[in-house]
Amino acid sequence: MLLLQSDFYSILKETIGTDEPFVLCTVIETEGSSPGKPGQKMIVFKDGSAKGTVGGGPNELMVIKMALEQFDKQKPVTIDFDMSGDKEELGICGGKCKIFLELISPALRFFVFGAGHVGKNFAEFASLYGFNVTVIDNRDEFLKDFSPKINTLHSEFEDAASKLDIRQEDYALVVTPEHSKDYETVASLMPFKPKYLGLVGSARKKASFESKLQEDGFAQDDIAKLHVPAGIYLGGKTPADIAIEIMAQIVAFKNGKLISYNKN
Repeated sequence: MLLLQSDFYSILKETIGTDEPFVLCTVIETEGSSPGKPGQKMIVFKDGSAKGTVGGGPNELMVIKMALEQFDKQKPVTIDFDMSGDKEELGICGGKCKIFLELISPALRFFVFGAGHVGKNFAEFASLYGFNVTVIDNRDEFLKDFSPKINTLHSEFEDAASKLDIRQEDYALVVTPEHSKDYETVASLMPFKPKYLGLVGSARKKASFESKLQEDGFAQDDIAKLHVPAGIYLGGKTPADIAIEIMAQIVAFKNGKLISYNKN
C-alpha cells in the first residue's frame, strides 16, 4: 500500500498506541535500480496484513514472510536482496537493497486475579518491571490505593477473562481469597492459553487442581503449563517476600529460563 510519508507516520503513531505488536520494516540501503528507496517503511501485523511499502514486488512478499517470523524470534534482523541478476527471469527491477526488520511490542500485559496482600505487592513489582498491569477483584475496598499506572477491574474472578480479551502473549497470576475461586479462575483462563499462568498455592493444591482440570476435559499439555506453586522458593514468609519470589520466576520465564518452585 503506497502512502505519503506523513500519512504513514500517522498510521505508525496510531498503531503504537494500540496493544497490537507489529514488525517495522525499513529500507536502509539501496544500490542500482532497486524498487525500494532508502527510508521507505512498511508495517506488518501478526495476521500477515501490511501498511506502507518497501518497494513492492516479490521481494516485498518475502519481507512480509520474514517479518512474520520475528513474532517468534523477537530479534531485529537485516535482510539483503540482490536483484541484479536476470531481470526478465526475476520479473523485477535490478539493483540491491537492505531492509531492517524490528519487532515493536507494547508493554506486555499482566493480569493479577486477587488484590489481597500478595496480589497488591506483586502488582506493584510487575508494574515497576514494565508490565501493563491490571488487578481484578470482586471487593471494591481492595481495589484502592494502587499506583496510578496500575489498572483495576471490579469483577467476579471467573467472569473477568472474557471481559479482558486475554491473549496468548499475556501473563496471569491467580491469587484469589478462596480455594474455589482459584479453581474457577484458573479454569476460565485455560481456554485463552496465556503465555504464563501462575497460581499461588501448595504442592497439594497443584495435584488437586491438575486432577480436577483433567476431569473437566482440559488438555494435559495445557495443564502442564500451569505454574503452581507460582514463584521460586527463596524462603519467603511475608506477602512482599512471596511477591518477590513470584517476580523472580517471571523474570526468569520472560528471559527463556523455566525455573520451578523447589524447596530442596
